[in-house]
Amino acid sequence: MKQRSITLNAALNLTRTVLSTIFPLITARHISLVLGVENVGKFNYSASIISYFSLIAIFGISTYAVREGARLRDHRDSIQKFSNQVLTINCITTLIAYLLLVLLLWFSHGLRSYVGIILLQSASILFTTIGIEWVNTVFEDYLYTTVRWLVLQVLSIVLMLVFVREQEHLYRYVLISLLPVVGANISNLFYCRRYVKFRLTRNLELKKHLPPLFVLFIANITNIIFVNSGQTMLGAICGNFSSGIYGTAAKVYTMIKVVFTSVLVVFMPRISNLFVKTDAKQMKKVVTDIFNMFLLLLMPMATGLFVMSSFIIDVIAGPEFAAAVPVLKILAIAIIPSGLSTFITYISVVPAGRDKLLLGAGAVASGANLTVNSFMIPLFQHNGAAVSSIVAEIAMFMTAAIRMKPFENYRKIAVNVLQCVVSCALIPVAAFLSGLITDHSFLLSFLTVLISVIFYFTALFLMKNVALMALLTPISEKLKARKKS
Repeated sequence: MKQRSITLNAALNLTRTVLSTIFPLITARHISLVLGVENVGKFNYSASIISYFSLIAIFGISTYAVREGARLRDHRDSIQKFSNQVLTINCITTLIAYLLLVLLLWFSHGLRSYVGIILLQSASILFTTIGIEWVNTVFEDYLYTTVRWLVLQVLSIVLMLVFVREQEHLYRYVLISLLPVVGANISNLFYCRRYVKFRLTRNLELKKHLPPLFVLFIANITNIIFVNSGQTMLGAICGNFSSGIYGTAAKVYTMIKVVFTSVLVVFMPRISNLFVKTDAKQMKKVVTDIFNMFLLLLMPMATGLFVMSSFIIDVIAGPEFAAAVPVLKILAIAIIPSGLSTFITYISVVPAGRDKLLLGAGAVASGANLTVNSFMIPLFQHNGAAVSSIVAEIAMFMTAAIRMKPFENYRKIAVNVLQCVVSCALIPVAAFLSGLITDHSFLLSFLTVLISVIFYFTALFLMKNVALMALLTPISEKLKARKKS
């Protein structure tokens, strides 16, 4: 298979992730004003129900298919056989999900008024299955999926603004919101035939595929408990105010996590493929190099979020949510262990096929989260829930790292961490200097980011940071080659 630029793929996936966060904000105010609180509530409640059945339909298949498919992609017959088996299994889990959904709607009287919306939204389950986007990830084809997604998202926004004009247009909104999912996955079904000719098969080899799929499925459920337990316990113990404060800060925290996760996901197919081609020592070297580069992104993100917490909360929620600022500062600290645990998951544990370790680490993190929450929330409310996130993320990373031992040359990592810390110390200085120039909030935030980036990378460059030099060397070599030609 032709090697694609992993830098370009990371940029494309990052762009898609960032825009997927921004695009809903464009229509949010329009939809809220036109449909009203009750209809928006119906839409969100129905979507939350569908999310549980989507989890059943996916059944850990996307992660499993990417890992195993990446190992087989250089062997046409093997990838063909594997892809047909996975698609058939996914069709079966999707059918099970729909049967359970029908049973729920049939026996639950409380959902009678939501049946129409839920059934329409359930189309996302079917089309996600037949869209087989994991094939694009296996073959590291991010350009097509990003461009296709961008076109359909823009079209969806235009249609919402044009056709959703009255409170009675809830069903129009549901149908238009499905356009990117349906359109993207139908087109991808045909596009992916360049890689694999799909057909259903009876030769499923369930004994081979079901055990890892089941472990990944349980790991996903464990992760949901881990992510949602703080919010749930806050609502039960402290009430709506603390839940709302924590939820506001947690949204920002989650957005940052999604950004660096989108970068790491791009590396997973390549790493999975290397695991079957490279010896353990070379593999550790590759993982260590990626880790050092990842730290260049992770640490300034955490520091910047900490420094700009007040501005961010004021912009997205207003002064009445000022209590969310210390929560976001605590969660900014949690970004670092969260990034480390996400790194070891996507770059080490999953590519190595250590699914049981992933499940165990998730269980340890969930247990730590529930335990710390039970002590901290009654004492410190929303701030206590944020502290428990730090403990849980550290527990997740340490459990996996101790078992995997994924790195080599820990001295090199320590030097990189020290240089990143010194460079990050300049970010508060940049914020202070920006404050001397202007007190306009948006201009202040822009200058803070701009000066922080300049200070941070200049400091790393002056210290000849190994990871930064590794990124700059290919660029300088290309520039030199162009000058010679």
